[in-house]
Amino acid sequence: MKIKCFDPKREDEWEIVITRMISFGSHYEISISGPIDVEMHVGKTCRGGFVCIADFRISSLIIRLTNRHWNSEKLIEAFGVIRGISVAEALYALGKEGMIADDFTEPSCGNHVRYCRFGNCEIAAQYHQTTGHHKNG
Repeated sequence: MKIKCFDPKREDEWEIVITRMISFGSHYEISISGPIDVEMHVGKTCRGGFVCIADFRISSLIIRLTNRHWNSEKLIEAFGVIRGISVAEALYALGKEGMIADDFTEPSCGNHVRYCRFGNCEIAAQYHQTTGHHKNG
């Protein structure tokens, strides 16, 4: 999928290509090529959506994939101008085409991921008893 990107502040434009997208059920791995090559992971958390570029050890929270403005601002802040706009435009295109669910505003966590947050250790204990998973520490 080819996508045109534009930086209005520098009046610069470029093209990126989404070369690969793999769904892991809980998140997606997406590769972008263009002036920069990016391999990113996109998914849901209890706080909304996230984008992570592990090779650069950077990540950012996002909201609706099709909210270009908000995502661009957050991603430029985290990833830099070219990379941030490229990632925001790729996410916009994937959300607009329906290739990834657009809405990350609904929390995706259940009781099992809360552990002892806000002192609710009972939920964690029930989770560990029913699943056999134990949190270290």
